[in-house]
Amino acid sequence: MDTQNKAYKDILAHRRSCDKWGKGFCLACFGGGLTRFTEKYEEEERKEFKKECNIKLQIESATSQFIGFFHGKKGFDLLELISSMGLEETEWKIIMKKEVNMFSTNEIEEIEEYFKQKIKEKKP
Repeated sequence: MDTQNKAYKDILAHRRSCDKWGKGFCLACFGGGLTRFTEKYEEEERKEFKKECNIKLQIESATSQFIGFFHGKKGFDLLELISSMGLEETEWKIIMKKEVNMFSTNEIEEIEEYFKQKIKEKKP
């Protein structure tokens, strides 16, 4: 059990001040019951997990941006970047739904043509 969890710390704090702890029955001394304690404990764990995932995602995003920056700095073009990252057409369509304003009309056409060529190359 994670003793740093807020739900667990709250129970310990209550027990220290409760007159019934060790002498009688107090539901709060047991976290409001096993179900309530478990729910609070798990919620705290989920919050911490989300926080850790968010930090990892931000680092991955920054790393990706640096890779793109250095890729462009070395003179590679858009299609070389797409090819090197292994971007799939389904991923491209998702990006287009979310980030359509990021690309110029010419860039969109160039990328669409890239995927059309890729499909032609796969056909026997």
